[in-house]
Amino acid sequence: MYATSDYNNRDWNTMEFNIYNGQIYYRGVGATLEPVPVASNIPIELDFSQDKGKIAVTFASPSDVPSTAKAIYMVGDEFGNMNWGSDGVISLDKVWNSADRWIHINYFNAGTKLRFSTSKIFGDGEFTGLTNNVGFEISDEGLVVIPQSGTYIIFVDLGSKTISIQKPVIYGYGTAAGGNNEKILPFTESSDGKTFSVTLPNGGRFRIHPYIPAFDNLHLVLGNANMLLIRRLLKSICVKRAWMNRTKIMYGLPTL
Repeated sequence: MYATSDYNNRDWNTMEFNIYNGQIYYRGVGATLEPVPVASNIPIELDFSQDKGKIAVTFASPSDVPSTAKAIYMVGDEFGNMNWGSDGVISLDKVWNSADRWIHINYFNAGTKLRFSTSKIFGDGEFTGLTNNVGFEISDEGLVVIPQSGTYIIFVDLGSKTISIQKPVIYGYGTAAGGNNEKILPFTESSDGKTFSVTLPNGGRFRIHPYIPAFDNLHLVLGNANMLLIRRLLKSICVKRAWMNRTKIMYGLPTL
C-alpha cells in the first residue's frame, strides 16, 4: 500500500538528530526536536557505534563563577534531559531576594546527575562545583551526583562559593502551629523520603520554613546598596526621634 511505501517514508521522515543526555536522538517521524543552545568554539563528538554524543564543555572554575547572578538554572538527566534548551530546566529561587543565594527543593533518585548555569547555554556560565561542596560528589565527567534517593535542598551561595545538597527538616510556624518560632512544629518525613506531613494544633495563620545545616553558616553580607538603605533607615529613625523629643518637650514629658 502507498501508506507503507518507501516513497511515503521518504516524504514524512527526517534525517535530523541531536544530542540529549549523552545520547544521539533521531527525530524520525516524531515531533520537532528541542533546540540545544551552545556557545561558540564548543567541540561536538559523535560516536555512531554507541549512538552516543558529547558536547565537550569546560565548566567554569570557582574563581570564574560570579558572586551574584540574575538567575541560577539547573538541569539533570532525570529532568530537562540534560539539555539547556528543554522546558524542563529548573530555575532556582532567590533567598531573601538576594542575588547571591539560590535554593530549590525537590525529590531526587540516587545517582541523578546535575549541572548549573547562569545562562542556560552549554559552555557559557556553566558550573558544577565551587570552592565548598557539601553533601555530594563530582562524577568523572564533572557533574554533580546525588548520593542517595530522597528530598534535598539545593543551596547555591555564590558569595561564599558554596554548593550544599542536604536533606531538609521542614517546620511549620505561626499561630496555627503554636507560635512564631521558625522551628516550632517539625513535619514528619515519610519512609520513602518523598512526602512530609504535620497536623496543625490550632487555627490561624500558618507558614512553612525549610532548614538544612548549611543555613547555620549564613551571615549578613552588606553591599553598597544595602549600606545605603541602612543609612537611610537610620536617618529616618533619627528624624522621627527628634520630632518626638520636640513634641514631648512641648508637653513637659521626658525625652528619648
